[in-house]
Amino acid sequence: MRQWSLYKPASVNQTPYWSADFTSGVGLVPTSLITIGALGFLAWMAFIVALLWSLTRYAMRMRRSPSALPVVCVGFAAVYLLLFHVLYAPGVALTMLTYLCVGIFLALQSGGGGPRVVSVPLGFKRGWRRYPGIAMTLVFLVALVVGALYDMRVTIAETLVNHSISVYDGTGDISRSSALLSEALFVYSSDARARRAGVELGIQELQQLAASPNADSDAIRAQLRATLETTIQYGLSAVSSDTGDYQNWLELASLYQNLAGAQVSGAYGNARAAYEKAQAIDPVDPLIYFRLAQLDVLQKDPQAALQDIKSALALKPDLAAAYYLQSQVYASQNELGNASSSAAQATRYAPGDPRAWYNEGVIAYAGGDWQVAVSSEEQALALNPQYANAMYVLGLSYYKLGRTADSLQSFRSLDTLDPGEQGVQQILSNLQAGKPPLLQGSASSAPVISQ
Repeated sequence: MRQWSLYKPASVNQTPYWSADFTSGVGLVPTSLITIGALGFLAWMAFIVALLWSLTRYAMRMRRSPSALPVVCVGFAAVYLLLFHVLYAPGVALTMLTYLCVGIFLALQSGGGGPRVVSVPLGFKRGWRRYPGIAMTLVFLVALVVGALYDMRVTIAETLVNHSISVYDGTGDISRSSALLSEALFVYSSDARARRAGVELGIQELQQLAASPNADSDAIRAQLRATLETTIQYGLSAVSSDTGDYQNWLELASLYQNLAGAQVSGAYGNARAAYEKAQAIDPVDPLIYFRLAQLDVLQKDPQAALQDIKSALALKPDLAAAYYLQSQVYASQNELGNASSSAAQATRYAPGDPRAWYNEGVIAYAGGDWQVAVSSEEQALALNPQYANAMYVLGLSYYKLGRTADSLQSFRSLDTLDPGEQGVQQILSNLQAGKPPLLQGSASSAPVISQ
């Protein structure tokens, strides 16, 4: 995957597979030239040529023998399956079937159509001549057992990681999910995917603890420190297990970015350094530039954020999230014209995202374009009828267009969605009294750009 990250064509970013990581090219055999080098590729070619030569020679020698037909058929099946390895990247099951067919063909053709038993005495000879055979047998058995155990460990660990993700998605139980990840790492300590999942779970737990009503208590603070140490350790160990995998660096950077948002000392520098490591491994990934822009926004550096967004869009001009962030950065600088253009691009490339439409509407409202605000918020509510922020901005925009009845209905719907909210109650009272929804100096406020 490292070769894919380093040499990935930039044009891939214009396809639906821009965020996918490919572990092989057009086929397993051609990919071996890159992954294991020229010697591995030549070994594959020698194996294929030897099989073809053996099949051709056997077919020519036994062309008049009726018993040769089944053997030739098995040989052609082996060649056909090998062709899949040249043109595609088959899974383990098909590879095992290929070698099974090759083995059956070699066994049958070596016996002239029937199996031939060859006895190799290993431990029955006297003297020193028995030791090489015993040693070879032991080496073969040990290699077989070690390989099988290694594959079994990886399979079990990946199964536990998948189960952990399933448990969290289904129940939100961080403790149970974390326990499953610990079991996965106990089985296979080098599983970087388990460590990345541990970072994500740790971030979720840190956010929950920080939002706890008793966040200032000594018990919660101690739990926060313990969770933070464990999560950082997960991130660092993921990187140390495979420094060439950009995903490990991205996960570590994401952790430090969350800490930077909480104003943790040194987190910003660590996050930027991790992003730069990921960038060196995967230089044409627009997501890295986008996350760097988010980090710049946390640091209140809008110019650096805009530059990183520009770099992301140069790699992927249809990245809706980048336009969304760009619009908010421009709006924070009161450049509402540029903000409106970026927001419109976000809705163009993500027409099914209600947040993009809400963002366009609230920027249009701030710029005094009430009609665009109304149409954008109506679209946001069509996609998500329970979107309270969109109802709020829509009600205000209706009033600006003189559609007082529609404004009143919008705020009544909002009151039904969130009964008793004081600001909405005040707006309803104002509208029913023939006053503007937001009075000068009232507790209610105009909508904000960011949400």
